[in-house]
Amino acid sequence: MGKSCEIAGVFIDAGLSAKNMNRPGLQKLLRAIRQGDVNQVMVTELCRLSRSTKDFEEMWDMFKTIGCEMHSLREYFDTTTASGEY
Repeated sequence: MGKSCEIAGVFIDAGLSAKNMNRPGLQKLLRAIRQGDVNQVMVTELCRLSRSTKDFEEMWDMFKTIGCEMHSLREYFDTTTASGEY
């Protein structure tokens, strides 16, 4: 049986491209992760979080350091299980 979770918030940057990290919703999400208010991020697809490989890598490194899991509904990217980490 999987872990239960609680939705901490929905972070949306309506009308803004994910081409950079200068988006209010994304910055609010990153602050919430750093503060420990969010420990799992779920996205419909990775390009909704970032279109920049460099930016995504920086976010992913921060997620791992803090212990924040990540799950993409479209791509097979799910760090909520041991097999998803490899």
